[in-house]
Amino acid sequence: MLVRIPRKLLVPALALLAAVAVAALAGFDTSKLAWRASLVGLKARGQLPELGWVDILMALYPDRVLTYQQKLAANVGFVLGAGPVHMRRRDLSTACSVFWETPLGAVWGRFEDAAIIKEIAAEIGRDGVYEFAEVSVWPGDVVLDVGAHLGLFTRLALERGAGLVVGFEPEPVNAECLRKTFGDQIRRGSVKVMEAAAWSSQGTLKFERPPLKNTGTGRVSGTGGQSVRATTIDAAVRELGLQRVDFIKMDIEGSERHALAGAQQALRSFAPKLAICVYHLPDDRDVIPR
Repeated sequence: MLVRIPRKLLVPALALLAAVAVAALAGFDTSKLAWRASLVGLKARGQLPELGWVDILMALYPDRVLTYQQKLAANVGFVLGAGPVHMRRRDLSTACSVFWETPLGAVWGRFEDAAIIKEIAAEIGRDGVYEFAEVSVWPGDVVLDVGAHLGLFTRLALERGAGLVVGFEPEPVNAECLRKTFGDQIRRGSVKVMEAAAWSSQGTLKFERPPLKNTGTGRVSGTGGQSVRATTIDAAVRELGLQRVDFIKMDIEGSERHALAGAQQALRSFAPKLAICVYHLPDDRDVIPR
């Protein structure tokens, strides 16, 4: 098979392959060089369409771009498609740069989201952490995904036949990824994104942005952070003109009690099925009503 490597990258690629050969003859540890050479070979054979030649070139020079190389090394299994979660394609024009394939469907996210997407997909799909017996999404349900993150539960709800899913997500990049993932569904009216924190009152809150290693752990902070919009579930129901709410999934890093306080009218009027996390704070099980 004829392989075409961009001319500007041909010399670095050949130099790397030569370095591997020389190092092997000299008895050096060639594991790192061999790993980089394998990336060049995979890309040249067309087996890494998700990565551009710029990505490959950056990975070849860890001394200059160590952080990038570490990320690539940590996520190489996901990049190569070795497993249930892997890259489908990349779009470097936005922060939501990777289209991740998962057992629940594809979602846009960051390059760093690989491991947490795999973990959440397993918890939702395999373990069913938000469903139990009759507490599950039924066809036609109106679902509130409170703490939507990148939309994996939204994917599950749509697969179950939900008529409408409203995702609450205050973290700006996560909200951008939701809109990018569900653009078609948003246009059809089956998904709505509320870029806001669900709370006990409307206004603004200080929000501590999550670390890149787990972008689902952002939380309301009383001491600092960026300002985000806060709304109540009752206000969102009125704003969106919802005639019913059938299922509420809520996983919002310790703010569940506050969000439920802002949902009293919806809870009384619609008696929705509830999947509420009660493990973030020590007294969650005592404070959050069953």
